[in-house]
Amino acid sequence: MKIKPNPSAAQWLLAAGLAFGMASANAAGGYAIRHQQEQLVTAGMTTDEVRQAIGSPITRAQYRNESGPTWTYHVADIMPALPNNQVVFDVNFGASGRVASAGESTAMEFSGD
Repeated sequence: MKIKPNPSAAQWLLAAGLAFGMASANAAGGYAIRHQQEQLVTAGMTTDEVRQAIGSPITRAQYRNESGPTWTYHVADIMPALPNNQVVFDVNFGASGRVASAGESTAMEFSGD
């Protein structure tokens, strides 16, 4: 009895491997989110809840005058009005570790040149 390879199973495994690889690469460097995903973040969410909803941020910063950290995500599907700018979504956490505010802004892109 011969077993014939199933091309659709091989294609499915390849697609799953590629998706897993992309997810791993995205998780390592933070996620670029879509504009609609911003609605998933609401005041009072914990850092774990935000990470589950929209993934890991591109950057995490603790500003001197803020009580908690700020997480920043690139917004992938909105084109900024000015060249060399990037639309970002900032999630600001309070001292309690919960979302205090969140919103879009425009950030200047810097190159290493």
